[in-house]
Amino acid sequence: MSIFRIAALVPLALAACVPVTPVDPGTPAFPVGAGDTCNAAPLVSLIGRDSSALATVGNRRDPMRVTRPGQAMTMDFNPARLNVELNAADRIVRLSCG
Repeated sequence: MSIFRIAALVPLALAACVPVTPVDPGTPAFPVGAGDTCNAAPLVSLIGRDSSALATVGNRRDPMRVTRPGQAMTMDFNPARLNVELNAADRIVRLSCG
């Protein structure tokens, strides 16, 4: 193996040694103390209901993002956006701002 290949593999090998810090699933999706910036408080009654219940919030001025398990989403933070998380059974499990 040439010296250049070895030099290219050393950083990769070292990167594999970095420990992964686990994230607590109970961590809020918005900064603590940020308040209800997306007007989610009136919608708490939707938690546990089927996703079809979201049709009742169609008149919102603020944006809304609905995510399902395993779905990719952007990491941008918009305090006015309501995030609705669904479970595998298509039930609403969490509302958060961001």
